Amino acid sequence: MRKILTIVLLSMFSNIALCQSVLDTGEFAVVHVDGHVTNKVFRVINQDDKWRVEDKKDNGKWEDVTCEVDCILSKSKPEHIAEFFHNQFPQNTEIECVHNQAFAFCSLLKNSAKTSVLVAFTPQAPIHVKLKKISME
Repeated sequence: MRKILTIVLLSMFSNIALCQSVLDTGEFAVVHVDGHVTNKVFRVINQDDKWRVEDKKDNGKWEDVTCEVDCILSKSKPEHIAEFFHNQFPQNTEIECVHNQAFAFCSLLKNSAKTSVLVAFTPQAPIHVKLKKISME
């Protein structure tokens, strides 16, 4: 009986873990193309299933860079994600994003290694900016 209960509990917890989102929250620093971590920091927040991105100013205060009407961050559909990455992303990678008209924030999970990317939308092509997580929210 004890073994059965253990199996049931483990299966419940593993199902809960599988249902959790890949999308990350917390504070992130921009990684320069040469690989060094810059002082440019922002944070991603999810409250009541509403996403916000806040930019850290030089004085240490946070400024919300999302808005209330036309540029609300929404969960990206697979076809959006394909556009963000030009249909070229690593095999066996789970990707989730939220986006608005100006940018997308994406988390990628491959072999239990998670990375985050900011995708800036430009008229020419999306620009991918590598991020380093520096703290949890």
